[in-house]
Amino acid sequence: MLHLGPLPNYASIGFIGASYLYNGSLQYKLNVSWSDAQDRSYFVQRTYKFGGAAL
Repeated sequence: MLHLGPLPNYASIGFIGASYLYNGSLQYKLNVSWSDAQDRSYFVQRTYKFGGAAL
């Protein structure tokens, strides 16, 4: 969270009040594994991140 103090308005003849700037991100991981009839194992992973810096 970032707190912004009073800032000049677009016409520079007054100020807008103090405000807050929020930033958020969401990340999920999906892991799936299974075995077949010959007992071979398989594994799949998917990762995706919304917003923020790249993974």
